[in-house]
Amino acid sequence: MGACVWPVAAEITVSKDIVAMSEVLDTFNKLISIAMDDEGVYPHQGVGLKDDGLTIFAIAVRNSDEWKTFLQQHIGDFKELVCSLDISTKPDQGTKYDDALIVFHWTGSDYKIGVINYKPEVIEPIDWNNPYWPARMREFIGDLA
Repeated sequence: MGACVWPVAAEITVSKDIVAMSEVLDTFNKLISIAMDDEGVYPHQGVGLKDDGLTIFAIAVRNSDEWKTFLQQHIGDFKELVCSLDISTKPDQGTKYDDALIVFHWTGSDYKIGVINYKPEVIEPIDWNNPYWPARMREFIGDLA
């Protein structure tokens, strides 16, 4: 993944011969279901498609600014990328529980933001229509193309 300014907790690459682009989001969803514990997900999880195959990784960023820096520095490494940031939420942010995962999905030229609502023993599907977080995160992250 290149030179990171934070610890990469883990990274593996699966041969490109056995990976299709449609599998990136499915693999991410499976990874979240495995990585989730009573306190959420940390280090933050990611799945990306590179020229040489599927890369599954975890990054130990401490805050949203470091997560944004990771995206800015490494977005060009991926044809497709899905990664998450565990956050605490407030009322009126369109979430069901006190905690959620912000989901970033890069498709090679643009990205979308979704939310995974969770609490212990409950992990909801990605909500791509959250009324608050997509606009807020697009404002924060900016243009990456």
